[in-house]
Amino acid sequence: MQADPAGWTRSELMNELHAVVALDQLPVLGDLVRWRAEVAAVYAGLPLETQQVRDGDRHSYVHWVARVADRDGLQRRLDALGVGTKPYFAAMHRGPLGADETLPVTDALHAEALALPMSSELTVEQAERVVAAVRRSLPSG
Repeated sequence: MQADPAGWTRSELMNELHAVVALDQLPVLGDLVRWRAEVAAVYAGLPLETQQVRDGDRHSYVHWVARVADRDGLQRRLDALGVGTKPYFAAMHRGPLGADETLPVTDALHAEALALPMSSELTVEQAERVVAAVRRSLPSG
């Protein structure tokens, strides 16, 4: 399957090889989610606005995203410290399929959402180093 030229779907359909690998991971899925939750717990101490998980709900923490007023500046400072991040939310109405609408909340997320490193392979110690770099890179840090 060819990638969508507009990029609006953000994800491609899973091919057979990826499906086989994904099925192989099912027995350890609980461990993978638990390890990511441990990293998310370390990140929870950061003074950043993040998505909240309701009591009784469980989050898979495939991504860990915060809202940052100076996202691009924080991203540059973290990059200089060797911490890779990624702007997470691209507002679709700003792309080729958009209708030039004004969507204030969507536009704010487009400008402010930043994903920190998140992986089942990321250790708590590595997450603590990311937290230290974020604290050092924040204006009050």
